[in-house]
Amino acid sequence: GVFLNFDRQFQSPDFVKPLETKHKLHQMIDSLENAKVELLKVANTHDLRLTCKDFEIPGFGPFTKYELLSFALMHTQRHTRQLEIIKNNLNATT
Repeated sequence: GVFLNFDRQFQSPDFVKPLETKHKLHQMIDSLENAKVELLKVANTHDLRLTCKDFEIPGFGPFTKYELLSFALMHTQRHTRQLEIIKNNLNATT
């Protein structure tokens, strides 16, 4: 409920904030596809019950691998929704 609450805004830690740079669309799509492949590989080959102690989402403590994969999916949904809103706003102004 917390991560898919679209009315709630979160502040990203500095280490994940994007740099102000131009990106090439095909490179971004390739990068997303590679990330998807890697996440599927983890989902199919790792014990998802294990807790990841090397990374924590601030305020939530350590997650299991299953919880981290679920977070990645929800995080992607949030960003997809943000992109849809931007696209709709751009279409409304043209």
